[in-house]
Amino acid sequence: MSSGSRGRWLCVWALALLLAGAPGGSNAGRILGLFYFPGRSHFIIFEPLLQELAKRGHQVDVVSHFPLEKPLPNYTDISLKGTWPMLHNSFTVDDLMNMHFFNLMQFTWTMNVEMCRKAMEHPFLKELAASPERFHYDVVLVEIFGVDCAYGYAYKLGAPVIGMTSLVGLPYGQERVGNPDNPAYVPVANLPFTSHMTLWERTLNSLGKLYAVLGEKLFGRRPTDQLLRKHLGADMPSLSELIEHNSSLVMVNSHFSLNGARPAVPGYLEVGGMHVNPKRGKLPEDIGAFLDGAGPEGAVFVSFGSLLLMEELPAPQLQALLQVLGALPQRVVWRINGTRVPGGLPRNVLGKPWMPQQEVLSHPKIRAFVSHGGLASTQEAMQWAVPAVVVPFFTDQRQNGRLWEERGAARVLHFYDITPDSLRDALNAVLNDPSYRESAKRLSEQFRDRPQAPLETAVWWTEYVMRHRGAPHLRSAAVGLSWVQLWLLDVGAVLAAILAMLAAILWLLVRAIANFLCHKRKSVVSKANKDKTS
Repeated sequence: MSSGSRGRWLCVWALALLLAGAPGGSNAGRILGLFYFPGRSHFIIFEPLLQELAKRGHQVDVVSHFPLEKPLPNYTDISLKGTWPMLHNSFTVDDLMNMHFFNLMQFTWTMNVEMCRKAMEHPFLKELAASPERFHYDVVLVEIFGVDCAYGYAYKLGAPVIGMTSLVGLPYGQERVGNPDNPAYVPVANLPFTSHMTLWERTLNSLGKLYAVLGEKLFGRRPTDQLLRKHLGADMPSLSELIEHNSSLVMVNSHFSLNGARPAVPGYLEVGGMHVNPKRGKLPEDIGAFLDGAGPEGAVFVSFGSLLLMEELPAPQLQALLQVLGALPQRVVWRINGTRVPGGLPRNVLGKPWMPQQEVLSHPKIRAFVSHGGLASTQEAMQWAVPAVVVPFFTDQRQNGRLWEERGAARVLHFYDITPDSLRDALNAVLNDPSYRESAKRLSEQFRDRPQAPLETAVWWTEYVMRHRGAPHLRSAAVGLSWVQLWLLDVGAVLAAILAMLAAILWLLVRAIANFLCHKRKSVVSKANKDKTS
């Protein structure tokens, strides 16, 4: 063989070795993402992980309502777009404020069952159900939120499941990997409590956890069982069996800097902030120029999330916002359609129906954030040390606001309490009291100080599950225990029986001794009487 040929073969062999060791080589996996919920605020948490896995060379097929605007190698969209109305600008203030914990959970389960029903009619999922042997996936990524119809497809594929949530850990999410979830100090998502609860709050928190766990089984799993057996076969195991035997890992969008320290088994992973870009993003030209032109007072960012139309807020609160924001020395960027506001926006306000939130918050001129307190928004503000005025409406926003305020980096203002005076006081405090800025910086340092970026952590553990074929060893043995065993009620019953037996023996012994002494006394008295008579 000539030296030239030998050199070419060596180059080919070296390239083969390089590809075999790279994520896109022989270690590349096939990943299926099943996300039927049409809420953009949820999907933005998961999307960076899906894209990063594709960039690492894995083939990622994603069933969702949010196909990519620009194609990405190794990333295939199976679009549900148009099959269900998007949850965007679709609620009124009264809609949200009237959703309290119990009716919110009931609404979530009922709505998600119908979303599952509709998604299962998609041609791709029909084909997967009819011919699962034609597909191969190493892992299935799903959202833990309402109901878990995606588990049925993972069962047909013989693939392990990684569950993810855009919230903190849900009670019926933690139990699938056997993670401790003590309501004495772990507040239930969607309840307005922190880790430090009063007796009454702990009582309500315990009832909330009980309702979430039992309600999910009754209103979520039972109707989903019927759906799965209709679409995937009458021999499908129950959803409870699928969840118990095929949950490898649960990723939650929380971090102890905000949500407090909680126990975690290896299969329960905090990746809060996974969606946050650690680099300052580039703003559209008009927004960037507006913020760059702000004076030393800086600027304020206002956004109440994606569910509400700001311009349709009730008149008293909208007018209070317009009046107070218009009188600020700061410039204001506001997610609002200014053309639909009666009288228009004040001169110091730039309004847009959509704002690139992370890029705005990362701008060095931003001094405060008027927010609804969604968890993604909270984490983005934490990343860039922006203090906030939080106006929570529903779900976890009340809890996030309290946690943020508890750490000294925010003021909570309830929506129906908004008046020009109350809003002015809250903004003046956050803008002019240096303690809020200092607390925000301290919270940001705690949030960002990690051995590994949250997205990198999520990628590593996803690949770990694939490498170890589901990695069932990550889960606690608590998964296989009944609630009687888990709460040691059977042990308590045994101890109670032993104590009862000992008490019975002691009672019999005392009775025997008492009878003996009584009999002895009678004998002595009888003998004494006889002696006296004689």
